[in-house]
Amino acid sequence: MTLKTTKKSAIKLLYQMMYDFHRIMSNNNVEYWADGGTLLGAVRHKGIIPWDDDLDVGIMRKDIKKFLSLVSKFNRCGYSIVKVNFG
Repeated sequence: MTLKTTKKSAIKLLYQMMYDFHRIMSNNNVEYWADGGTLLGAVRHKGIIPWDDDLDVGIMRKDIKKFLSLVSKFNRCGYSIVKVNFG
């Protein structure tokens, strides 16, 4: 079985998203970390996994309010924050 790789244009957008996310979080002193496939890709592939199509990041529970206060900064970059329940 051969996995279909993600389009280079989509991978480029993922790198831009991570750059923007990092810049906003760092400038506002909110710690975060790469998680899941994003962490695996960073270690195993030295970047995004070629067939991945998302970013996985985590923040501490204590920083949720601070993170949510940054909605306007994310909006200015063209992003929105959406609550999702996995379960």
